[in-house]
Amino acid sequence: MSSEIKFTSEYMEVLDNMLKVVADLPNKRHALLFKKDGIYMHSAMALDTLVHTSTSEKNIKFDIDELAITNLTEFINYANAIEYPENEAKISLIEELTTKKEKINSFKFEGTHSTYRMPVAQSSAFRKDYDKKVPVSRDADPMDLVGKFFLDTDDIRRFVNDIQLMGKSNAFGLAIVNDKITMYMTNIQNHQVTKVIDETKAKVFNSYTTTPQEQDNTQSFKLFPNKIFRYMSYFGCDFEVELRVLKKAKGDIMAIKCFGIMDFSDNKKPKSMKKDGNTAEPVNVFIGTQENSAHAASANMLKIVKD
Repeated sequence: MSSEIKFTSEYMEVLDNMLKVVADLPNKRHALLFKKDGIYMHSAMALDTLVHTSTSEKNIKFDIDELAITNLTEFINYANAIEYPENEAKISLIEELTTKKEKINSFKFEGTHSTYRMPVAQSSAFRKDYDKKVPVSRDADPMDLVGKFFLDTDDIRRFVNDIQLMGKSNAFGLAIVNDKITMYMTNIQNHQVTKVIDETKAKVFNSYTTTPQEQDNTQSFKLFPNKIFRYMSYFGCDFEVELRVLKKAKGDIMAIKCFGIMDFSDNKKPKSMKKDGNTAEPVNVFIGTQENSAHAASANMLKIVKD
C-alpha cells in the first residue's frame, strides 16, 4: 500500500515555523496534521498557549484523515535531504513487511540520490485536547470582545526585542484604562518596559477596564506569557489581536487571541522574489493564550510601576 503526500514549498516553510514552536514545548517533538471539513490543520499546544495553522488542499494534500509524525525535526530534515518538493522528489505513506515479516507503516522519502524511511507515529503519542485542538471561530466565540489591536511585523519585532532586554522575564502585564491598552514587562532586577498600544491601531469596546471594583481584591492588570510575541515573529506576518473576557463572579478571565495570514502571493513579495504565475494559497495562523495564575504568583511581576 502506498499513497503520496503533497506539500508545496510554501507549506514546508510553515512546517519550519511550527517546528520552532514544537521545539519550545516540553518533551514534545511529534506533529499531527489533520483534516476537518476539507481544511488541513496543525496544532501545537503548551499548557497555556495554542498555535494553530490551517490551509486548503492547494498547499497540502493526503488521503487519510491524520498524518502522524514521530519527530517533526527528522521529517523536515529528510524532506530537505531529497530537496523536496524540487527535482521530482516524492514523499509517500507506505505499508511494508520487515525482514521479520512484520507490517510497518512508514514515511518514504524518495530523491534523486537517496531514499529514506521513518516510522509513522502511534496514535497513543497524541492527545485530542492538545494535538487536535481547533480554536473556536471568531463569529461563534462565547467570550465577550472587549478590545482589539493590530500588530505589524515591525511591532512584533520590537516586542521580541523588549523581551530580550528584560532577560528572564517570561510574562507581561496588560491593563486597559481610559480606553488605552498598556503593556508592562519587568525582570528580577526591577528593570521595566512600558508600551502603550498606538491608539490608531487599537480599539476598546464599551469603555471596558481592567481596573477592579473597590470591593474586588484582584489586580488592575492581567498577566500573560510573553512567548506569544516570539511565536508571532516566527511566521513573518501581521496579526490582529483580540482581547476577550469570560465574566466570572470573582472577576473576568481574559484571553488573548491573535489572527494572522501568511500570504505567499506575488503581490505580497518583493520584486526580486516574485515568480511568474505564483498562485500559492495563504495559510491562516492562530495564536491564543489566557491569563495564568502561575504568572500572577511571580514576585517580579507584582512590582510593576504604572506611568
